[in-house]
Amino acid sequence: MHFAFTEEQAMFRDMFADFAAKEVEPRAEHMADEEAVPASLLKKAAAQGFLGALTPEDYGGAALDPMSYILLLEEIAKSDMSTAMVLHIHNSLASRAILLCGSEAQKEEWLPALAEGSAIGAWAFAEPDAISLGSMKATARPDGDGYTLHGTKAWVSNAGIAGLYVIFAVAPEGPTAFLAPADAEGLKLGQRDKTLGMRGVQIHPVYLNDVAVPAENVL
Repeated sequence: MHFAFTEEQAMFRDMFADFAAKEVEPRAEHMADEEAVPASLLKKAAAQGFLGALTPEDYGGAALDPMSYILLLEEIAKSDMSTAMVLHIHNSLASRAILLCGSEAQKEEWLPALAEGSAIGAWAFAEPDAISLGSMKATARPDGDGYTLHGTKAWVSNAGIAGLYVIFAVAPEGPTAFLAPADAEGLKLGQRDKTLGMRGVQIHPVYLNDVAVPAENVL
């Protein structure tokens, strides 16, 4: 069986390595000290298509194949794990969830914004006492033509820089994912969680104090 990279994948790997060496590695120590991946670096990553790595071209993405995407994360991680993790949460979880499960309207609204970096995606799944759907306590109460979210989400990566949250809560019909913009009323960040490594990833608890989510934001 042939396991060599394709010519295109090898080209992508070299491009990713060059970006990491020029843009990420010189900032790595500073990012650890400042505990943040700077917006200027994410803007440059977006210009290279890295924030829309898995997103189809029709929605402004780069449409990388899975191996090329892994090479992107690998090369970036060689220079700074925090930057690679920010890209992973944004692409593999937030953007990918919309791509796989979102309505066409949700895709048209959010995927281009995520790909261009005008919104960074965050993933709000775990809770202080729950790491599975079956033990989740956050609730989604039907309210008019939408839902009201209440509860606490824990260890939400990218929370400090997010423009969009994918939030899981238990609705009457079962555990459900919702899309909530960062400025949604009632959505509040708690004090940042300190980590031993990957200090550039901004991880916070997120408090849902009766956050109104319209029906069209159900994922």
